[in-house]
Amino acid sequence: MLCYVVYYTDTGVARVIEPKSVKDALNSLQADQWIMAIDAEVANLRSHSAYHLVPRSEPLQKGKRILRLTFVFKVKVKADMTLEKFKARLCVVGSSMQQGTDFWESYSATARTTSIKLIIISTVASQWIDFHFDLYGAFLTAGIDTDVYTDQPPGLPPEVGPNGEAMVWKLDKAIYGTVQAARLFAIKLRTALLDIGFERCIDDPSVYRLDHKLGRIILGTHVDDGIGGASTQAVLDWFYQNLLSRDFQFSADPGPWITLLGFGVKRDHARHTVTLSARKYIETMYHDHMADDAKACNVPTPALPDVATFQPPPAETDAQAAAAEPMRKLCRALIGSLLYIAQIHPGIVEAVARLCAFMAKPTVEVYRAAKRVLTWLWHRKDLGVTYGGPDITCLEDLIPPDAAPIAPMSPRRGPHLTCCVDSDLSKATMPAATVSEATANPADRNSSRSQLGYEISIAHGCLEAVSRRQVSVAVDAAAAEVFAASTAAASLITVVGTLRFVSFGILGTTPVPLWCDNEACIMVSKDATSLKRLSYITRRVRLLQELAAHGVVVLHKVPGTANPADALTKVLALK
Repeated sequence: MLCYVVYYTDTGVARVIEPKSVKDALNSLQADQWIMAIDAEVANLRSHSAYHLVPRSEPLQKGKRILRLTFVFKVKVKADMTLEKFKARLCVVGSSMQQGTDFWESYSATARTTSIKLIIISTVASQWIDFHFDLYGAFLTAGIDTDVYTDQPPGLPPEVGPNGEAMVWKLDKAIYGTVQAARLFAIKLRTALLDIGFERCIDDPSVYRLDHKLGRIILGTHVDDGIGGASTQAVLDWFYQNLLSRDFQFSADPGPWITLLGFGVKRDHARHTVTLSARKYIETMYHDHMADDAKACNVPTPALPDVATFQPPPAETDAQAAAAEPMRKLCRALIGSLLYIAQIHPGIVEAVARLCAFMAKPTVEVYRAAKRVLTWLWHRKDLGVTYGGPDITCLEDLIPPDAAPIAPMSPRRGPHLTCCVDSDLSKATMPAATVSEATANPADRNSSRSQLGYEISIAHGCLEAVSRRQVSVAVDAAAAEVFAASTAAASLITVVGTLRFVSFGILGTTPVPLWCDNEACIMVSKDATSLKRLSYITRRVRLLQELAAHGVVVLHKVPGTANPADALTKVLALK
């Protein structure tokens, strides 16, 4: 199936196929644009002194491998679906690199999505200036840490030595595709930020803050993107000047939030709100996976109850597996995209979590269920998550009151940080079957594990929603609820620490209300009941008790019918 990139022009709608090779690019209707993109990429590499030519004999004498280069072509479209540019990226085929020879370490952290959201919320609540920047040729600013040799770019005239000898590239910079590129760039950026005067968050190493005489800045880094807020324009300009003086360049002039991490951003200064949505992302997914289907009707829920009873595929031959692989590849891509969108669409979290259990070998019914989730999103593509409100004019408005906390679904609930948790004790049983039947149709042994779910909210919006199977089977409801509550409480450690950091200590200093609908779980957190029946999850119990004792969380009872986390453990029917 061919996948088109669609964008609007002055004369109508254009559809472009992104080429897979230089040959495809040069033979396409957009050959002129792709040639310009290739020339711009090679010129960019030269301007950054990313490589130099050496005789082909040099790496061979050192016993080093010569890696391949490939062009990756991308049509970049703006949030309003108009064309931004045709882009060609020259990359090393990193899959052929070997650790210990071509690279040493590859791990590189980026800011957690919840941390980025906390930066957004803090900026809006403080009524600060929002900003976003993208660093140009980011990886080309970091020197490479090993000797890496590559062939010359495909599709371009090869350069030869002074005596006509064959030449190869020896990389001086960690260009895109090298396994260590992101790590080396992250180290360079972190060093620059600390040198400028930023502090680094302990709970999320990719979150920074600056307290300067000109003002304050909070910043989250995601590869080559910077997302943050500044209290004054003066301190923001000062920061930009210092960043540019350290061998960094911006892809475009830094400006306010428009898109962040692929999501659209709309800030309403009058109402003190900000909304994250995924319209463009959903439209692209719908075109890729539903183009061959009849236009789907609106569905009331993302999933049907039977999604919780799906079983793995029966035993299959190699030929059957090969025939199903094209469908499975599309299904995996769709579920992966839905998993990303679930970060701002808590309504699909439970359904997507159920589908993720079948990523290894998705069946036709799993793909059909994933398409149903996409259909539900398509009819709500402008829906997202909104933070803030007219009642939030400063960070102090997010501090919880001294009075008893208000139930999470009450119309009088406040904007402060809260968490709701639930667990659905599995009622699945192993089906009766003969040995031959069990071999031909293996049951899903994991279906006996309970489903946990928790939802963390702040500033009238969902900060994080999680739904997943517990790692072990719970023998009763109390054990399932304690396991879920300890998981949510552990996640709150990072959230609270990051919130305290980006708010400069204003928030994150009081216990977080943790709402649970199981009385035994609440008693366990207070060490007010016997733990004999929970001895097999003692560590979970002790973690929950310790976090409660240290004032990180405080558990409260909420009726099951008024617990928002209930929607993260089961498919709820409309009434």
